[in-house]
Amino acid sequence: MLAAGITPVDGWVAAVGVPALGVVAASEAGLALDRLVFLAASDATWGTVTIAAVDAFDVVVVNAPPRPRAAEVRRLAARARERGAVLLVTGAGARAWPAEARAAVTAASWDGLGHGHGHLESCRLMVALDGRGAIRSRRVELVA
Repeated sequence: MLAAGITPVDGWVAAVGVPALGVVAASEAGLALDRLVFLAASDATWGTVTIAAVDAFDVVVVNAPPRPRAAEVRRLAARARERGAVLLVTGAGARAWPAEARAAVTAASWDGLGHGHGHLESCRLMVALDGRGAIRSRRVELVA
């Protein structure tokens, strides 16, 4: 999980409306579970919950709805900059976000699994990185 690499040692992480985030995966990625908070949010309440999280947490992972309102996106981005919080936006609405950097999985392969049986040995992801300013576009292969 990307949040593990950018969270300060004594920092707190909030996951807003991210039901796919598993506690075991978060722990294995290096997040301190005693500093990770899961907040439920629907497409109607995600903005309000995220604003509250940005005010209280160092890193906020948010699952944006498919069509977030532009005014709400601008308000959240401005609040995160003002508070010095990091927003990691996932979900169908992530493309509408004014991001400094974007990461997208362009290919994935799993090794070790047969047809319905076996043990997962590794996962290979090709990730395309793109950003503004000093962030240069590139592709990176990740193996776990």
